[in-house]
Amino acid sequence: MFDRNPYLALGLQPGCTISEIKKSYKQLSLLHHPDRPGGDPEKFLEVVEAYKSLLTKTRDDADSVTGEEVEKPVTKEFDSKEVFEKFFAENNPFQNLGYDNVNFGSRRETVNVEVPLVCTLKEIYHGVTKRVKVSMKDGKTKVVDVVVKAGTEYGTTVHVIKTIEEGESDTSFIVTEDKDDKIFLRKGSDLIYTHKMNMNDCLKNTFIRVPTLNDEVIVIPVQKLKYQRVIPCRGLPRAENPKLFGNMIVQFKLT
Repeated sequence: MFDRNPYLALGLQPGCTISEIKKSYKQLSLLHHPDRPGGDPEKFLEVVEAYKSLLTKTRDDADSVTGEEVEKPVTKEFDSKEVFEKFFAENNPFQNLGYDNVNFGSRRETVNVEVPLVCTLKEIYHGVTKRVKVSMKDGKTKVVDVVVKAGTEYGTTVHVIKTIEEGESDTSFIVTEDKDDKIFLRKGSDLIYTHKMNMNDCLKNTFIRVPTLNDEVIVIPVQKLKYQRVIPCRGLPRAENPKLFGNMIVQFKLT
């Protein structure tokens, strides 16, 4: 049963006609279809479910369906491919793009596999697209592009391979810290850099060079021994807004 607002999913208002439901479904299902460039499988399934739900809901509404034949509720296993093909009279609108035998994402039980995707702090700083080889159930491999946006937090799921063949596992990519990154310590969007100094340097005015992830070097004066210095906006991009940056926190360690 569709557990979200089907009117909202199709951009309609209560009391809409069957013609309006079908028109909205046609536009949105083609827009979000997973075999269309930029398509969204989750939104596609949501649109299909909303379409079926509204047809069932308005079947006995005389004001909405007078004079129009309404599809009967389907009681067998939900299959978005069947709904899509039935609506388009079994004509695949994506055939001219080379999709001659597509599967439209039936809702079946699948096993989710989480794969760690190791990223350096420099990759997190700039954002990166990694080409990853994934093993499929049939023993074959598939190469996919996994896009990690600038500022992505560790532990974030950044890409999911949706089921293409029945019984094939979904694969989630989890952004993981590169343990070999030893220059900086990450704390949210802030970076902590530890600078080693001897006592003589601490007792006199001096300058230190602080590295950054964009290959610049910041020169800051050290006049008194302090536990740390904060350099604003020299950390990582913020995940919620990559145009904003965290701070660089310079800590001092006596040697």
